[in-house]
Amino acid sequence: MVQLKGAKLVGLVSYLLSVVCLSAGTAHVPQYITPHNGLPLWESTASAAYLMRHTQYPVPENQVFAETTSFDTISNAFFARTTMTDITGWRRI
Repeated sequence: MVQLKGAKLVGLVSYLLSVVCLSAGTAHVPQYITPHNGLPLWESTASAAYLMRHTQYPVPENQVFAETTSFDTISNAFFARTTMTDITGWRRI
């Protein structure tokens, strides 16, 4: 068994696993519209961008997925399953 601690473990895990960022936003407040192009900034794409640009432990782009359909917790689960796990065959989530 390999023993890794702290930063080494975080760095290794980030390169072995895929990450699914969930949520378009919330239905309780207006959607944020970006000033430079007038398009919505989805919560999940902002999270994905953060993970890929993290200065110490960036997650590779091909391991980050964003779901931009849901606006509540139940929809997060539903759309994660129907648009991600059912298509990719992921079972250990």
